[in-house]
Amino acid sequence: MIQEITGKQRFQPIFHHHNCLPFLSERPLLKTIKASGESRVVLDCTTEKIYEVLKQAQQIGMMSDYHSYLITSLDLHTVNLEPFMYGGTNITAFRLVNPDNQLVRQTVKNWTSIDTKSGSSSSKKANLGYYNTSTIKAETALMYDAVHLFAKALHDLDSSQQIDIHPLSCENQDTWPHG
Repeated sequence: MIQEITGKQRFQPIFHHHNCLPFLSERPLLKTIKASGESRVVLDCTTEKIYEVLKQAQQIGMMSDYHSYLITSLDLHTVNLEPFMYGGTNITAFRLVNPDNQLVRQTVKNWTSIDTKSGSSSSKKANLGYYNTSTIKAETALMYDAVHLFAKALHDLDSSQQIDIHPLSCENQDTWPHG
């Protein structure tokens, strides 16, 4: 409807499905996309592969102010995009964690203090993605939310009725009466 009002041509998406493998160059695919004249790209690959794909796109001239990338990774904020800052390329992604949120800041502070007390190794912390609020990975945030929601549900259940805990065996087909 908007396209009809403004007189612009209808957008016809061109799909290039390609499995990104960690050891292969994406340059041939990028050259095909460039030759087609397409300037809007949806990049769906692992977070670890994003930098390399964008670097290859830059090398063949696909990182200009005429190009737009929608990146599906929820962890794009963990990728160093500094080499692509001045080309004018529109790089868009979604993020689940707001690093400026007070609850996020307090949670990261708590995690850091727990790790300091327990003597957790720095490489383990880096893998979990919670050195600071700007590097929390989506998987870590979702796990935190899931555990927090489960704990709240158990607390609410305990507040609403008496919970009797009986030992259960994984070998039997007995179930917990509360779910």
